[in-house]
Amino acid sequence: MLYRIQSLYLSISILFYSFSISFLLNNRIIRYNRLQALSMSLTILCIILSLSSIILFKKRKIQLILNNINIILNTVSFLIILFFLDSEFYSYFFDAKKINFSLILFLFSSNILLYITNRTLKKEMKIIDSINRIR
Repeated sequence: MLYRIQSLYLSISILFYSFSISFLLNNRIIRYNRLQALSMSLTILCIILSLSSIILFKKRKIQLILNNINIILNTVSFLIILFFLDSEFYSYFFDAKKINFSLILFLFSSNILLYITNRTLKKEMKIIDSINRIR
């Protein structure tokens, strides 16, 4: 389970999700509380999907489906945070003093890690299928 590179990618993405949740809790960067709650719940759901994907390491097809759902939910959460930020965000965007840039960076990098995980899962499934054909 932990010796696979996919598990490492998923663990790093869980770490990035937890950082983004702490940024969402500490800073009120979203205009409406409903959008903050929606973004928070989507991020928590992404953590749960990543954990379940790590646990289901023997079932690669289910793991691939969970990762695809996770990518979609992460993209939705990323877009909510990106488009519904306060106007103060744009004044501090280029200074990089605020944590908002870090939040966007963490969500974007976790999305990239999930994509890389899916690619490695597909390669692994191809290799296993070719080995089964040879037998």
